Amino acid sequence: MTITKSRTLTYNGEEVYARTHKDVVDGLLNATATSDGLMSAADKRKLDGLNQQSGTQNLSVATSTTNGLMSAADKQKLDRLNTDSVDYRAVSGGSGSSVSGSSGSQILNRNIDVWPNATQRVTLNKPVSDCKTGIVLVWRLDTSDNLYHYQHIPKYHVATHSAAHIAEAIPTMANEICIKQVIVLNTSVVGVSENNNASYKTNKIRLCEILEY
Repeated sequence: MTITKSRTLTYNGEEVYARTHKDVVDGLLNATATSDGLMSAADKRKLDGLNQQSGTQNLSVATSTTNGLMSAADKQKLDRLNTDSVDYRAVSGGSGSSVSGSSGSQILNRNIDVWPNATQRVTLNKPVSDCKTGIVLVWRLDTSDNLYHYQHIPKYHVATHSAAHIAEAIPTMANEICIKQVIVLNTSVVGVSENNNASYKTNKIRLCEILEY
């Protein structure tokens, strides 16, 4: 048997249990946009408008230009994670990637081979501000492919001290070092005349590559 209507049980004219079905509780009707019911008419209008707010499908999947279950701006950030992030295997040369491919993706400028002196300016193939943390200057011996030295230049320095000289002590052989100086701008690296001086031993070391880091 199916009960289709709620009924009230009374005793001596008194109701003896609560009426719980919405059909028999005063005021518990389905709300409309203009009439109160199980919720207010104002709340019903808000609910009706959730999926069409600002002309967008807020309860549908977001795109990079249309709001949805997240904002379009957040969707753009999420999409960039797939293109701006570097898989750890691509950096480390681990399983599933080649070392040569990962190295190529990090090199901004290769085969530079300058001291650099005051007239030698290296134009970066990518601004420092667009790099992940900054750049790395790769130094090595002038006469042989040996004694590599990696010097990190953070983005912070370029943003706040781009006019200042950066000094780095670099070994040329056992118990001998030279001091290299450079000025790193957002789009270029410039040297100084002292970087090619036999008395200072700086002519023994060249800048060979610049990496993104």
